[in-house]
Amino acid sequence: MKISSGGGQRARWSGDGRTVYYHNVDGNSIRAVHVTVGAAVTVGATETLMNMPRLGGGWDVDWKTGKIYVTQAVGGDQARIVVVQNWLDEFRRKNP
Repeated sequence: MKISSGGGQRARWSGDGRTVYYHNVDGNSIRAVHVTVGAAVTVGATETLMNMPRLGGGWDVDWKTGKIYVTQAVGGDQARIVVVQNWLDEFRRKNP
């Protein structure tokens, strides 16, 4: 069964089985197609849900809520990540 006229990749089903989400071949968008499964499969219109440059494969659909989660690099080669450990203990010591 053909879902997309322009192609797609990394397809995921919604938790209720009524929607197929996929990564468009342009590499920059996530689309959704509503489907009805019965004696015959009916495919609805394609909807672009988000456009994001260099999206890649870092996205998924939460089966319970239907929310789309996307990961994307922040910053470039000079980006720093600061990890603070035991901050709650320090807070409690200073604010009894």
